Amino acid sequence: MRTSLLTLLFLATTACSWSQRATVGAAIGGAGLATTYLAVQSMVPGCRQDSGRDRVCVEDYKTTPPEVGFPIAFGGLGVAVLGGLIVGAGAENRPVSPPHADDTPAHSEEPSRLFASDAVGMVVARLMIVGIEHDKPRELQNVDSSQITLNVEGRHAELWNLRVHTVDGTGLTLGACYEYDGEWRMTALGTSPCVR
Repeated sequence: MRTSLLTLLFLATTACSWSQRATVGAAIGGAGLATTYLAVQSMVPGCRQDSGRDRVCVEDYKTTPPEVGFPIAFGGLGVAVLGGLIVGAGAENRPVSPPHADDTPAHSEEPSRLFASDAVGMVVARLMIVGIEHDKPRELQNVDSSQITLNVEGRHAELWNLRVHTVDGTGLTLGACYEYDGEWRMTALGTSPCVR
């Protein structure tokens, strides 16, 4: 017990992050509380049941004398307090997280450039994962991007004339719509024009 407690104390002083210190402090506090509980339990007289019809409670001869149990219990409480202090110190040294992105204006930055290869890649990924309108995933045989047009206006972009052929022989000419909100995201995919 003493060796494991010293190990935990060493880890608490050398732990790098606040979460590691808090975890080690909680472990030390838990060990202290467990020690206190076991010390108090060992001082309580135990009872056993007699094998006859009458139940007889007999004092257990293995109880810890109070002059031994109380110092152990108070020592456990001291260790629990020490663990609580380590947890508190870990919380005080916790790095302050930056403000959430929701606190900043939504359109404060200029959109990054949307490359045609990225736009086509989003369409292919969507087709293979969920289909055109979440109908069913498509197994693609061929993707022809030689005749696509990509128009980007501020935070909105449209891609047209992407031709795909599925494994079942279906040929589709697709268009996709994109919006920029911190990054480019595809907002619509289909065979009809984007609706703003």
